[in-house]
Amino acid sequence: MLALVGANWYGIKVGSIICSELTRLAVCASLFSLLLSIGLYARSRRVPNSALTAEAASSMKASAASGRCTFIYEFFMGRELHPRLFGGRIDLKFFLEMRPGLIGWVLLDMAFMFQVKANGGIIGLPFATLTFMHLIYVADALFFERSILTTTDIKREGLGYMLVFGNLAWVPFFYSLSARQLITNQPTMPAYCVVGVLFINLFGYFIFRASNYMKDEFRRDPHQPGLPTVAPCQPVFAAVTYWPLAAGRCAVIPILLAT
Repeated sequence: MLALVGANWYGIKVGSIICSELTRLAVCASLFSLLLSIGLYARSRRVPNSALTAEAASSMKASAASGRCTFIYEFFMGRELHPRLFGGRIDLKFFLEMRPGLIGWVLLDMAFMFQVKANGGIIGLPFATLTFMHLIYVADALFFERSILTTTDIKREGLGYMLVFGNLAWVPFFYSLSARQLITNQPTMPAYCVVGVLFINLFGYFIFRASNYMKDEFRRDPHQPGLPTVAPCQPVFAAVTYWPLAAGRCAVIPILLAT
């Protein structure tokens, strides 16, 4: 981010460069995601079964018994649970979840803001509000990155094309489309509308953060003091006060923040 700001300060039109090459960047990210996914799938065929997801390990036995091919599904969902680089120092799945996509999203937003200034325009309240909410969501993910260690993505899913493409291409280029649109089409919004939008987004963020915190604490120790208890026959998501309200909405909040 500092490099982006510094380059713009010294007269390098970063916003113009990125905007003019945005389609090529998105295509390159998509192709790289495909190649990386192919490499990960090939690697997963050589690792021991203990390194695979439970689903991939059981799928191997089922495929051997039935003769059915599960290549497409395994390529998409991933087979290896925690592929690591540099002698195990870097968990590739955790890195992709937390770094390139989220940070790239904010960098693209900043580049679009620079482009507005380069065009001689003014960064209005809609643009400022949008990028502010994007920044809050990304900052939350990075600040509370400990919470991701208990999510299904990390604990159960393999690293396949779905996660690779989602983190390298979908998140930065799709989530920043709203900011890209505002370069040439900034609506005029009165202050009370901006306040209303901020209130709705911040209220949604409060639910998102509180429910995610409770889910993380519950997954780490469901018997710790301060968490509501749940009978064994009840669904797990009913164990926490916010979950009945927020469980069905948590996936929607990032999309609302992105739009």
